[in-house]
Amino acid sequence: CNLLEDGDVALVGVTGLWGNRAADIAQRYGADVRHVNAYTGSQKVLCGPAGITPISFNQRALNKIKSRQSKIKSYYFDISLLGQYWGCFGPTRIYHHTISSTLLYGLREAIAIFCQQGLKSVIRRHVECSHRLQRGIENMGLEMFVSEPNHRMSSINVVKIPNGVDWRKVAQYAMNKYFLEIAGGLGPTVDQVFRIGLLGENATEEKVDLVLTILREAIQNTSGITLNERSKM
Repeated sequence: CNLLEDGDVALVGVTGLWGNRAADIAQRYGADVRHVNAYTGSQKVLCGPAGITPISFNQRALNKIKSRQSKIKSYYFDISLLGQYWGCFGPTRIYHHTISSTLLYGLREAIAIFCQQGLKSVIRRHVECSHRLQRGIENMGLEMFVSEPNHRMSSINVVKIPNGVDWRKVAQYAMNKYFLEIAGGLGPTVDQVFRIGLLGENATEEKVDLVLTILREAIQNTSGITLNERSKM
């Protein structure tokens, strides 16, 4: 059923192509589309578990929610109910849903680590580990998929698969022998790249050196290709 009525304001979280397309379509139909930059995410931002995301509203947004004249048609998306569930609107709380306690503990610990290390230190650690991995990849004789260093992400490092290398065999070798996951490409990059994630506890110099060693061993043992030995940086 249609959850929106005339005059309603829809907030679309743009986490990928779908959100952008939704905004484009709405604009074409004459909707007043306004863009607001707000960032959140438990996994890719806070290095916590997937499945839970913090969200906040300013006073202007809360006033808009409280002054709404018609009832929200979706029980799960009713912010007034969710706010009462979390005790945001006074001492009286209501039951709304059963949340995963492990997700809450995981999110709390991820935030605690950020507070302990400091935001700038966490960002710097991820950047430095990514640069270390990139240098090791290039010293092996491999190439990064994104040629311009300033355009590369620190958290997800994408490496070109050399000719003659089956990435599935490489990934299987790393998993079977070392329980290390090396992912392949998605969409247009399937069979073209390795994806190496350096998030949270994986963003350490020791983990980077371990990944480089295992990747080199896996490629050489599954394809017969000889790579440069100087892979640690």
